[in-house]
Order: sequence, then structure tokens, then C-alpha cells
Amino acid sequence: MKRTWLKGIALTICLGMAVSFGIACGANGTGANNGHESNSNTETCTHVFTDYQSNGDATCTANGTKTAVCDNGCGAEDTVTDAGSMLQHSFENGVCIGCGEVEYTDGLQFTLDSKKQTYSVTGYTGTDEEVYLPSTYEGLSVTEIGNDAFWGKAITKVVIREGVWRVGKNAFGSCKQLKSITIPSSVTAFLDNAFIYCEALKEVHISDLAAWCQTYSVGNKYANPLSMGHNLYLNGELITELTIPEGVGYIGQCAFENCLSLTKVVIPSGVSSIDWGAFINCSNLQSVTIADDGENLMIGDYAFGSCHALTRIILPGRVWGVENSAFNNCKNLSVFCESESEPSGWTWAWEISGIPVYWYSENEPKHNSEGTDYWLSLKHWRYDEKGEIYVWVFGQQYNPAQ
Repeated sequence: MKRTWLKGIALTICLGMAVSFGIACGANGTGANNGHESNSNTETCTHVFTDYQSNGDATCTANGTKTAVCDNGCGAEDTVTDAGSMLQHSFENGVCIGCGEVEYTDGLQFTLDSKKQTYSVTGYTGTDEEVYLPSTYEGLSVTEIGNDAFWGKAITKVVIREGVWRVGKNAFGSCKQLKSITIPSSVTAFLDNAFIYCEALKEVHISDLAAWCQTYSVGNKYANPLSMGHNLYLNGELITELTIPEGVGYIGQCAFENCLSLTKVVIPSGVSSIDWGAFINCSNLQSVTIADDGENLMIGDYAFGSCHALTRIILPGRVWGVENSAFNNCKNLSVFCESESEPSGWTWAWEISGIPVYWYSENEPKHNSEGTDYWLSLKHWRYDEKGEIYVWVFGQQYNPAQ
């Protein structure tokens, strides 16, 4: 109670001084002279913004903003993008009353499933280059884009509405003018060659990162639109530094394949599986951080294959399994395992590329009888007093990245 009372008195005095001497966050105060002369009592404090409130300016085509007033009482304001605040379209008579976007494009062909419960988009005979696919048709849900539905069509942009969950084989194959596609959170599967020969594709847009992490691609590398598009946008912003959202339990097969915009990935404790090829061919990926607590983690085949810019990764003790070629063709990579030796769940070919692998040891390991190498020829490391990597080389500091 006494500490709280003193804290209140101190805050009152501080705010009083701010008024009396013109203290401004981020700059010197000016005292009673209002800035015309220097004052020996000038002080400096720093802006702190924590309580952001929505400005209610989101639309169905863009996120809104949110504003906070400085916690220190100076009156300064900070306005930032309110991520994830974009509104849903509101359609009347096939047109959004907010932005004028059409609900779906003329010329789309629909096929009713055998149970007469849902529709698939199975063809396109229209002439519009920008194509919008609906959530419903004739009162029923649209759930799939059928095999070959848009094969070879001269389209430049595709927007898929919520409700569609699967993109079929060759669905957008050979759409050589396609530049941008928007994928809803409802899509969970891309099938063989769904985007093969889409050489002009540059932008893949999503609005739900957690949902995207749990998509999967079936078949070859041309199933996922990122295999051709390379750049992933979340609510209009290019993703370069990716933090997997809390609550995501796994990263799906080829989810971020060929995502060249990625430079950094942070994987939280709740992720228990990084599936086949999840980050394969992310050749600009430089940093991967895996939380060292939480669920047991399995790293799948080719999960980080051909990540050429990756130089170092620490595999925490919770990594109980690493499958074949998980780091295949990572030419510049060194792997630091918090395990003291290879766990039984790791397949023999997990380090098939011959990358340097280091095992954890608090004490300098034994040398062989000649004193020229580590016992059993294994390389070892530990954390130093600063939490950095210390590699045991006869008691000398060594950074394998240099």
C-alpha cells in the first residue's frame, strides 16, 4: 500500500513538472519561456503508447486504423494500421454496397454435386480478366474449384470467396497472364498442378495467417500458388518476417514452399509438426527460431530443403523426430542440437547433405587418444554467459558461421 501511495505522489509531481516546464515526450521541455530561451530545468521523457482504440474507418477493401494517446500525459497521439480489421463485403443484387465489387463474374460454370447439396466451379466462358468466385450459388454453398476449371484462360486476377475449401488438379494451370490470387481462410487443400505454368503470378493474398499455415498441397510442387507466385501478402502487406500465430498446431505440407519474400520465421511452442516441404525452396530465409518449450516437435521430410541463405538453426530438446532430408541442400547451414546425442526418433538420413551438426555439452568433451579430435568425432557446443553459441574446440571460442 505504501509503495502504491508513493508511486501516485511521484506521478503527480512528474505531470506537474511537465505542465510547469514544458516537458515534451521525445524532446526537451522549454519551461515558462515557451521555447524562446533555453532553461536549465528542461527535461526529456519518452512516448509510450499502449491503449490503442479503433478509429472505425475499416472498409471491405482495406484495414482501418487505431490511435493511442501517450501514456505519459503529454497529449501526443500515435496512429497505426489496425491489422485484421477489414470488413466483409455486403452484397445486394450481386454488388457490394461498400465498394461496388461484383459478387461473382458472369460466365462461371457451376456443377451440382451428386447429393445436390453443394456446387463446384467447373468452367469459365466469360471474357472478364478479373474473376470473382462466390460463396453461394442458387442458395447452396460453393465448396470446390474443379479440375481444369480455368485451364489456359486469359485471366489476370482471381478472388475466391469464403466457403471454397479445395482447389482441384490443373484448376488454374497454364493461366499465363494470371498475376494475383486471393485465397480465403476456408481453403485447406491444393491438388496436383493447380498453378502449373502460371509464370506471371506474383502475388498471393490471404487474410488469415493461422488458416494458411494449416493448408496442404497434394502431389507436386505446382499445387500451391506460392510455388509460382513467391510473394505472400497478409491483408495487403508483404510477409517478410513470419511469426506463426499462437494456436497453430502444425505447419502444413508445402504451406510456404517457394516463398521468396520470407527472411525470418519464428515457430512457437504450440507447433508439434512441420510437415513435408513446409519451407522448401525458401531461398532467402535467413533465420529460423524454434521455441524451446511446449509440444514435442516433428520436422518432416525436406521441411527446410534448399533454404540456401539459412546459416544456423538451433533444434531444441523438444524436437523428438527429424525425417529424411529435412535440411537437404542447405549449403551454408550448421545445425545446433540441444540434445546431447541423436534421439532415437530421428531417421538416419536426416542430415544427408553432410551439413555440420553439433550436439550439446556443458563440459568440454573427451578427446581421442591422439588428442586430435573429439571423442567419437562428434562436434559439441553450449551456451556461453551471454546466451550465444560456444563451440568446444579444445577450449577455444569458435563461431562456425565465420
